Amino acid sequence: MREALTGEQKAKEARQRASKGEQVERIGSFRVEKMLGKGAMGQVFQGTGPNGEVVAIKVLHQRFSKSKRVKARFVREAKAVERIQHPNVVRFFETGEEPGLGQYIAMEFVDGDAMNDMIKKNGGKPFSVEQALDFFVQTCKGMRAAHAAGVIHRDLKPENVLVSRRGEVKITDFSLARRDQDSMLLTRPGQVMGTPHFMSPEQARGETVDARTDIYSLGAMLYTMLTGKFPFPNGTVSEVIAAHCEKERPNPRDHNKEVPSRLAAMVRKLMAIDRNERYQTVEAILDELNEIYGFETEDDEAIVGALPPGTRVDEFTIEKVLGAGGMGAVYQAKTTAGPVALKILPPEPGRPPQERLRDVRRFHNEAKIARRVKSPNVYRIVKFGVDQNGQAFIAMSLEEGVSLAKLVSKRGFLSPDLIRKVARGMCEALHAIHAAKIVHRDITPANVILRGDYENAADANVCLIDFGLAIPMEREKKEGALEGSAIKLGHIAKKADDSVLDLDEDSLYLEDLPGGTPAYMAPEVLEDPSLVDGRADLYGLGATLYHAATGHPPYTGETIQQVIYQQRSQPPAPITQFNADFPEELSELILQLLGNHPNFRPKSAKLCLSKLARLEDPGAIAAFKVESAPQLPPMAVATSKEVIKTAPSVPTFVAGILAGAVLTVGTLLTLPHVGVRLPALARMLDPGARAAGPAGSGGAASDEDEFDEEALDEAVGGGGAGGR
Repeated sequence: MREALTGEQKAKEARQRASKGEQVERIGSFRVEKMLGKGAMGQVFQGTGPNGEVVAIKVLHQRFSKSKRVKARFVREAKAVERIQHPNVVRFFETGEEPGLGQYIAMEFVDGDAMNDMIKKNGGKPFSVEQALDFFVQTCKGMRAAHAAGVIHRDLKPENVLVSRRGEVKITDFSLARRDQDSMLLTRPGQVMGTPHFMSPEQARGETVDARTDIYSLGAMLYTMLTGKFPFPNGTVSEVIAAHCEKERPNPRDHNKEVPSRLAAMVRKLMAIDRNERYQTVEAILDELNEIYGFETEDDEAIVGALPPGTRVDEFTIEKVLGAGGMGAVYQAKTTAGPVALKILPPEPGRPPQERLRDVRRFHNEAKIARRVKSPNVYRIVKFGVDQNGQAFIAMSLEEGVSLAKLVSKRGFLSPDLIRKVARGMCEALHAIHAAKIVHRDITPANVILRGDYENAADANVCLIDFGLAIPMEREKKEGALEGSAIKLGHIAKKADDSVLDLDEDSLYLEDLPGGTPAYMAPEVLEDPSLVDGRADLYGLGATLYHAATGHPPYTGETIQQVIYQQRSQPPAPITQFNADFPEELSELILQLLGNHPNFRPKSAKLCLSKLARLEDPGAIAAFKVESAPQLPPMAVATSKEVIKTAPSVPTFVAGILAGAVLTVGTLLTLPHVGVRLPALARMLDPGARAAGPAGSGGAASDEDEFDEEALDEAVGGGGAGGR
């Protein structure tokens, strides 16, 4: 009891010292240096970690220790920041409860000012356009990472954006952030959370919000940086909220003529009242800024030593570079038969001839694998080989259109109707690929091309490309192997038939090649390759559709290990968190495809097509099954002249003889009993036969040496001799 009282006394003394601003020595694993400030919710201290890291420690006031709702929001901030790893978001270190003080969060200390203080210090004058754009782009990059981690801030404002002495933006205060639907329990329906001057209309109305509410706040912040004023500066809180919901969108050029017209139009679009009229993702904002100002220029050095236009490779003449992949550069080329996409294996001077030969064989395996697939939703191999100059190439059909990755990047997430069409086209492609005993292993938005009038095509004119990482299936189960079809990689060897895969001496093991793009890669590809089959592609399908529905992949991370950890430790954030109007049934299918084990996903692309048909029209599923059912040949084919003779093995023949003998003996022993009991059976079944009595039991049934077929007919008929 004394120890308990002593502990309580120490805790009370600690609270008193903290409330008076006196020095607190330690919080968690951090040494406290000084108090930075305090407010209604608690205090903030500066501290130093065991490795010398400087942190800001936010401590919740003791009076909230019994409030589950307040503590839940406080802990939620820690969980939200912990998931985000980005230089433009404050770094999370630790959370816990310190005796005598209460709940705390330790985060990166930013030596600088909050953006609202910078605006005040500027005398209410706007930032220069260049500085405003710099801060805005950094904030967008931080929010892109937050949304990719499944976190919506819901309270973005200049006060929650810190700027270091070096001009680095750090987003902070995720106390209103939410990740999943469970956290909605912390906000009552209709409750308004956030800051009125930067609050989206749907948030002000207490409606369900998604990632686009942060996009609205980004627009309001950019307006303030460009003008030094709030978008709707006058009036009471309720009048400000009403203005955000109803008034015409303000034009920053009315207060600052230096703002370019196109940038002013961006601000107004960011702040559109209808969230469907805003930029749908942060990625779309950055893409347009890149287009205007070149903030995120592509790396032109990615293709080193690209061949110039006019270079001839075999019968093909290069016209321009289309892109680069892990196995080589891709060009648009022309030939007498028309344009093609030409993939070139780059030369490596000094590489040993045997290794170069192995590289060429591996490179050509893409063509050999892809050539097995016959589908309008898969690209076509035109030719492959090595020209007279020793240049290895693969000529493919030139699929003109837009990649799904680029479309989402420019437009933001797509409509549910278009996503259903894309899903159907991808499932058709995967069905054909898996029927050819192939696993693609790199299903990503970048490898999905939408051709022509894709909006109005039932399958969005999908074309799946790039079999550079594809591998053949092997369905033969060996003793001790895991059940289900698994991937087995073979070896490279020279074959006379170029359509046959090189499978012989030099191994093409799974670990030799990356298993795909981490954000779209099924967990088993790296963790347990023995489980890899067509369902790994279905995971890529789910991740690609999730990207199309939300604007980003389901999991992100700087390393493969981070992505795998997320896959194993938490489900993807609900799609409706980023796209509130997304249909629940389609969302459920996408999340099924993202199961972290193959057995949790649909079994095949064909089954996914069936599910999609059911989503579109419950009556369509029956028609789909009829159309997709294999057509069996007739039992007899008169025109067939081919006769297949088979002979049973000796063991099978002997077993058949023994089985026949046993059956015969059993029949002979049983027949007398059957004969005796048949009339009784008849009497049981028919009252008339039961009334006839012994007359119905006459005939051959009484003769144990002979079985009368007519008596059996009478008994089964129920009449017997006396019943006729």
